[in-house]
Amino acid sequence: MRRLNLISFIFAIYIIFTIVSCAKQVAISGGPKDTTPPKFVKSEPQNGSTNFNSDKINIQFNEYIRLNNVNQKLIVSPPMQTKPVVTIKRKGILIKLKPNELEENTTYTLNFNDAIADNNENNVLNSFVFAFSTGDKIDSLLCGGVVLDAFNRKPVKDAWVSLYSDLSDSAIINSLPSYITKTDQNGKFSIPYIKENEYKIYALIDNNYNYLFDLPEESIAFLDTTIQPSVKLIAKTDTTAAKTIYKPTNLELLIFKEDNQSQFIKSSKRINPRFIEIVFNKPQYDNYEIKVIGDENAIVKTSKSLDTLQIYLTKKEIIDSLKMEINCKYPDFESSSDIITDSLFLRSVDQKLKDSIAKLSIPKIKEPHLDLEIKTEFPISEFDPSKLKLELVSEDEYINTDFELERDSANPLILTLKSDLLEKSEYRLIADSAFLKNIYNEPNLVDTLKFQTASSSEYGNFKIIFPEANTNYLVQMIQNEKVVAESSEENKEVVFEFLKAGKYKVKVILDSNQNGRWDTGNYIKNQHAEKVYFLPSEYEIRANWSHEIEWDPISNKFIE
Repeated sequence: MRRLNLISFIFAIYIIFTIVSCAKQVAISGGPKDTTPPKFVKSEPQNGSTNFNSDKINIQFNEYIRLNNVNQKLIVSPPMQTKPVVTIKRKGILIKLKPNELEENTTYTLNFNDAIADNNENNVLNSFVFAFSTGDKIDSLLCGGVVLDAFNRKPVKDAWVSLYSDLSDSAIINSLPSYITKTDQNGKFSIPYIKENEYKIYALIDNNYNYLFDLPEESIAFLDTTIQPSVKLIAKTDTTAAKTIYKPTNLELLIFKEDNQSQFIKSSKRINPRFIEIVFNKPQYDNYEIKVIGDENAIVKTSKSLDTLQIYLTKKEIIDSLKMEINCKYPDFESSSDIITDSLFLRSVDQKLKDSIAKLSIPKIKEPHLDLEIKTEFPISEFDPSKLKLELVSEDEYINTDFELERDSANPLILTLKSDLLEKSEYRLIADSAFLKNIYNEPNLVDTLKFQTASSSEYGNFKIIFPEANTNYLVQMIQNEKVVAESSEENKEVVFEFLKAGKYKVKVILDSNQNGRWDTGNYIKNQHAEKVYFLPSEYEIRANWSHEIEWDPISNKFIE
């Protein structure tokens, strides 16, 4: 009996499995995906209403919606004292505001950007704008343009662009703008519904969201002249359609951050008993004075970035001391006649010095236009060229090669070797023991250092001819956002030799004060950042080629 029940159970399982296996399996589908954003249906009051005096606005769409960061994305122009409160109400939004705070005879716009989307698929309704006027007409002029970074001319997104009917220079510091908008991801902006008037225009990176230029870290752009928005109607002809032309719509605002911070020492550290590093807040271009108490012969070296000082101690009692003092004097950038004095107190470090030898290093590849550099870890006190041998490595012999050796004028850690070397060849340096000693009387050990010479044919030359001389142009060749070569205009020309083959950005700085670098602007002093120009596209330098172009950076045109 039990056997029969077991057989029946197995048979039933088989039948169920067969039915399930034969059934056609179809994925559940709700139809094609919705990709349509919400559509505006109606509003109370109507979009574009005049003589507005209500405390609320109801806007209806054709489906349920969601609000994405509406408090950050909603742009109200002109700004209201109390920002409107926006909430979802069924298939729409309810906007509450205070009509007693609205200006008379003024057109207001509420630009939602991409804050409104459908509830299910988050399809965005882009740039929905609701406008109303407290007067008897809607203002209809507009202006537009682009905001670019003054240093690199890249588009600046999310910058505030504001118009002021108050033409005083202090307006953007003390009062709210007459109209305002934000730049898109391409740095472009458009301000619609403007009243006919004369305005000053600004761009601002507003760190505290109050629409005012009132923090040192905020960036600003301004024009020297005012703008007067206008419109021109061109009637229809037999060959052309009627057109409405708004001006200005091609404004260019170059935004910069002022260099108005005081200079200060950001950090100081005793890396090892002999070596100290001091880092400034920003590059230290002006003269400074460093005094190590008890070590008047301490060697001070400046980094290439000019923001770091490297100090090498020379007195043994200071090196071995548990505590030391350094006095620093340097100018405050805000007023170069003001001198800042800092006293630094540094303790000894537990780190022990490694080998008591001077280690030598050289580059593996020597470029044809540069001398060979022999570098050590600490400043060099003495060297003996007779204890150094330079040899050409050939297939079956080493050929002795003449050279001259001298100290590097800018870096106490480097010796410069000058010699007429064959290109695309292998050389070796043989240093006897005590070829050199560092300031701690530590000699090098016997060492053999190999290097190869590059070929001039691997490089190209590049000449730019400008329309005029004495332009104060500073030209930079840039790869991977790094300046690899720099030269100033002389007699209408800039010449670069031995550029590695590849593509370069060509940047021209109008170095107005001829200090050899780009300078930012200052709004209070009515100073713009120094202008920069770029060749329209990257320029390719070919190996073993001499390139030449005639170019006007201001018009950005090549000269035939």
